Amino acid sequence: FFLFLLFFSFCFRCFGSPSSKLEKRRHFIKSVRFHVLTAEEIKRFSVCSITESSLYTASLPTNGSVVDFRMGSVDKRLKCGTCKRSVTTCPGHFGNIRLCFPVLHPGYLDTILKILRCVCFFCSSLLLPAKDKAQLAAIRERKQRLGAAITLCKSKRICLKRCCESPQPTYQRNGLSIRCDWSKVRFTDPDEARYCQRPFTATEVNDILWHITDEDAVLLGFSPESTRPEQLVLTQLCVPPPKVGVVSGQTLVLLKDLGATGAAGGEDDEGGGAARASAAVLLETGLGDAAATGKRLAEAL
Repeated sequence: FFLFLLFFSFCFRCFGSPSSKLEKRRHFIKSVRFHVLTAEEIKRFSVCSITESSLYTASLPTNGSVVDFRMGSVDKRLKCGTCKRSVTTCPGHFGNIRLCFPVLHPGYLDTILKILRCVCFFCSSLLLPAKDKAQLAAIRERKQRLGAAITLCKSKRICLKRCCESPQPTYQRNGLSIRCDWSKVRFTDPDEARYCQRPFTATEVNDILWHITDEDAVLLGFSPESTRPEQLVLTQLCVPPPKVGVVSGQTLVLLKDLGATGAAGGEDDEGGGAARASAAVLLETGLGDAAATGKRLAEAL
């Protein structure tokens, strides 16, 4: 018996108890971070691109349509083209639609408007001096920085960057788009006036947001390693699997139209129709609940 106890104590010291091993393997979640998917991420996890408007060909799902069997089968006779599982075991896979023009995400439209009012139209730099930037950096809560930046930039009408020093327009929301108003600015150069008074589209918004530096993005409440301002503008749209129950018939029609428009390669009026259709899809499928509930990107970061 004494030898048995000696052997047991030796094993306990060398290998430890089973519970201690479980403690070593156990991991605890400290935090959860949400971010907006980039176009590259959407393309990477999608299994196919939607380019066809017809759903079925010879009673079989059309390749490249919103019911492509690579996104999961809804027919018991067919297996999933990606995981080769049956209807009951396949979880479904996402596809993507390439938009002809950038589209403002309807859930983040107010956030985009606030960002535009804080940065220069020409150079995308923050319209604040170093003192105000230090004040923003001192705010620990990221979701409060954008609101503080809006307050500080209300009276700023000229870019403070020495190589720019350009006058700034005013921005107003116009349905699912943003209107750029230059009526309070007097131009001395007619070419500059013609350039600024062009139609202000989502392409221009995407260009402004893309040129914001990481340092200014941090001051506006973003985490550049996960989410940057230009990610709030859609260039790729996620398409849910056919077996997802939230996709109604109306959404199916909208996704078909978007897929056909993307394949056409730019017949839409600078994204106006695509904006309305993509907004309807986002709200219908629940991907755009941020617009309905009033949540902002800063609350998710």
